[in-house]
Amino acid sequence: MKNEPVHTTMLRAGRRTYFIDVRLTKTEKLYLDITESRPSEEPNKYIKNNIKVFYEDVKNFRNEIDEICKMYFE
Repeated sequence: MKNEPVHTTMLRAGRRTYFIDVRLTKTEKLYLDITESRPSEEPNKYIKNNIKVFYEDVKNFRNEIDEICKMYFE
């Protein structure tokens, strides 16, 4: 059975597309599943990179991203 997202968001950024999904673990805890997709050199093929951030780490992950954004991107 495929683990369907509870929520999904897509962000297009030039040649890259980011998918941010909220999914459930087998024990029904939420986690973030972040995927970057970009075209390969080969026609009709894509390179995908993925990171999972589990429930207990999401708040710390967000805090670190917020701090980095404040320091470098504002």
